[in-house]
Amino acid sequence: MANKLRLEREVVAEFEAWRKAVTVEEATVAELSRLLDNRNRDVVLGAVKALAMLARTPCCRRS
Repeated sequence: MANKLRLEREVVAEFEAWRKAVTVEEATVAELSRLLDNRNRDVVLGAVKALAMLARTPCCRRS
């Protein structure tokens, strides 16, 4: 019984960590997307590169 409760707590903690990571990812994508409208070419290129890197990571791919 104690092992089952411990396992359930670990699963819940892992889910919460994943959910927070997704929230941070969404905020990051939103901020980078806003930078695409910047007048500074270097800022826009940096945002494009960062978005491309996020798109290549498995956690960020959308089905």
